[in-house]
Amino acid sequence: MLSKHFVPRMALAIGLAVGTSGWSHAQDVTPAAVGLNEIFPDESPDGIKFGDLDSVASEVEEVSPEWAAWVNELDPLLQNLYLNRGETLEAQQAAVDALASKVAVLGVALADPAYHRVHPVLTDLRQELAIRVSLADAILGFVSGELPATPETRSILKNLVSNIDQYLLSPRVDLEQGIRADLTAIEQAGGHGVVTVVRNHLLNTNMRVVITEGLLNRLFAEERHEKGGIRDKILQACVYGYQCTNSTLHMDLQPCDDAAVIELQAQGTIYSRTTGYTKQAKVASIGNHSFKARKPVRFDGEEYQTHARAMVTAYPNVKTVDAVTKFTRVPILGKIADNIAYNEAVKQTPQVNSITAGKIIHRVGNQMDREAGQQFAEATEELQNERYAPLRKYGMYPEYSHVSSTDLDMGIVSRLMTDVEVGGSEFPPYLAVPTNGAAAQIHESLLSNGFDGIGLAGQTMTATEVRNLLQDRFSEILGRDVKLEGPEEGKDTGEQFVFAEQKPVWFQFRDGRVIMKVFASLITNEGTEIPQRLITVALEPTLEGDNITLTRKSIRAENPDPLQQETRIQAAGRNARIVKAFTDQLPETRTESALVDVEADEESIQMRITSLTAAGGWLTITLE
Repeated sequence: MLSKHFVPRMALAIGLAVGTSGWSHAQDVTPAAVGLNEIFPDESPDGIKFGDLDSVASEVEEVSPEWAAWVNELDPLLQNLYLNRGETLEAQQAAVDALASKVAVLGVALADPAYHRVHPVLTDLRQELAIRVSLADAILGFVSGELPATPETRSILKNLVSNIDQYLLSPRVDLEQGIRADLTAIEQAGGHGVVTVVRNHLLNTNMRVVITEGLLNRLFAEERHEKGGIRDKILQACVYGYQCTNSTLHMDLQPCDDAAVIELQAQGTIYSRTTGYTKQAKVASIGNHSFKARKPVRFDGEEYQTHARAMVTAYPNVKTVDAVTKFTRVPILGKIADNIAYNEAVKQTPQVNSITAGKIIHRVGNQMDREAGQQFAEATEELQNERYAPLRKYGMYPEYSHVSSTDLDMGIVSRLMTDVEVGGSEFPPYLAVPTNGAAAQIHESLLSNGFDGIGLAGQTMTATEVRNLLQDRFSEILGRDVKLEGPEEGKDTGEQFVFAEQKPVWFQFRDGRVIMKVFASLITNEGTEIPQRLITVALEPTLEGDNITLTRKSIRAENPDPLQQETRIQAAGRNARIVKAFTDQLPETRTESALVDVEADEESIQMRITSLTAAGGWLTITLE
């Protein structure tokens, strides 16, 4: 069957053939590139080359030979997208669709805890594949539309693909700015699908925190035991006595898409013993009452809102136990008078219960509203002044955040990114949050963008000065003393590091490692300046019992500027010199406690980091 575009395209082709027949032999016309040709490179980028895939297959083979075979199937499919790319739109789309099905399988596997042992390596692989496949699909849709992309737009698309490939390998400021500029031009040209893909994979949120209802109750649930006197007037009686109230308070999360709704739920019992005095009699009563109260609190990321009134239900139970009159001591008459008074009091029990219920509802509701309003107002003030203020001061406060809740947990997602920076990607599909714990997912862009506010850019500092600056900043931001371990005795030489003018420090989370990239030059004690290098430090965190060990796996340096002229011997010497300077300052291993004290009111509970994974651009931490 003919497609709807066949006839007009055929007519256009015939018209072009007739119109140009008179001069077709006068000059050669280079045919326009088709689809992804001259936009996508002819070679798979780093991260999904054959050698990379072979390493992945070897890594997963011990755990799952089936997955190793599955990974090996990827290379010929990738070749159909790069090296052996077809010359027709249909062939290119078929190659993209085949890879898209592979990415979908990865998503299913990563959402299945049964494959948790291979999750880190598959997460890395999925991150490399997903953005390229989605981008190829979007570009195909754009360039083959009814308004084909102009040569200028195709050139911009090629530049975008190149910038993204380079950025994923080793991020730099100029690559960030290039991606942003390319996106603006592509959006103006109508490539909205391409822009959406890049936003999902490179301009997305870069932090997620999940807090379970179980943890909230560990932190804030409470029991109360209160005693007090009673002095009241009910009907015509003056009532005196005492009461004991035992109550519990817990948190119940409610589903909400635009805030976290925490319902405070209280329930309790009230035992009372009272005596009511009238002119005619003195009536003794006991009360065994119960109540339930609920008050919703909304948290939108900025403040706690407690405007909604508490809703209280009371279940009164007053029982008259004795009555005496002024005739009590009179034989025969006294007993009759007492019985009359007792029966009259019993008749009034429903009315007394109703009045008692109203008083319980009023007292409990007012107390709950007052205490919640005061405590959450203080919590908002502390949040703004002690937590958010330092972040704003150093440019680390997110420009976007969204809070929501389900009946099991509350989640906060945020993005720290300026309009010239790159942000996060899609969250990894699987996140196992302990029932009574929490989890955090931190994207590498959060640290790269946030670290820029520390104040290293453009500075010339010794290692000791850098360490002191980091300690001061982190202590202020975290609200506690932070101490960073110094070098071994005699290795703090006083040499100066000259940091790049823009974003000198970057982070990547790959293959179970935290990779730190630093753009800096070095001024030696002899006054020699080592030109700017890109120093890459690979750190591997391991969780062992109650400790986290951070092991320095490698340090290497390279010339980041291809225009900087130097011989191979010069480059090797300079690289070795600055690597030594970094090696002297960074301990081979560093051990930190995996136990975390979390404050709640005037007490604190101790939590333990139960997992720590660096993969696919994300650092995932769970606590229990």
